[in-house]
Amino acid sequence: MALCSSSLTLRVGVAIDMIRSSQRQFWPEAIRNGGCSLRSGLSSGRFSADDLVPVWNCHYQPATPKFMSMTPQFDGAPVGRVGRTALVVWSMLLLAGFAMARSLEPDPRGYGTHRQLGLPECTFRTLFSKPCPGCGMTTSFSHFVRGDLLTAGRVNPAGLLLAAVSALMIPWCLFSAVQGRLWCVDEPLPFFAYLVIALGGVSTALWAWRLWWDW
Repeated sequence: MALCSSSLTLRVGVAIDMIRSSQRQFWPEAIRNGGCSLRSGLSSGRFSADDLVPVWNCHYQPATPKFMSMTPQFDGAPVGRVGRTALVVWSMLLLAGFAMARSLEPDPRGYGTHRQLGLPECTFRTLFSKPCPGCGMTTSFSHFVRGDLLTAGRVNPAGLLLAAVSALMIPWCLFSAVQGRLWCVDEPLPFFAYLVIALGGVSTALWAWRLWWDW
């Protein structure tokens, strides 16, 4: 029994010496002190659980959660030069769309503002005397850029929603282009697919509600 104990003490001492000699420059002082106390405790026969505290403290270093870190975390899918250029171009197109909506005078009927761009009347409304899902969209954007959100939502609620999403997308695109990552978007294809489906579903539901309300 004494031979086994001596052999175990020798092996632990050799292992601790190897660790201290190979990683002396990288391990903190506490692991070296803990190794010394552990080794001396085993050699002298006065080993206790308290000798393991410095070793355990050095091995167990829990990671700081991201929400507790003082350094800002910009997670998201990385984008290359082409992707960053596309983000900037898309944000410029959105700005141009808002500028065009600002140049138009909202039609008092709540629809037909697009006629100022030389476009024809809505075919769906002409045939069925009912608004299509896009009727009043341009008018809603025109009210939105003027800050009249209530009127924008009244003429076309889906237009107000789309205008709000587009407005939020402009700083998101620019920020993502500067950081080189899609901010808070790890998987862009599913994210944008869900966004389009959600916007389409909400727009369809609001259009059905408008048809029922006007019936």
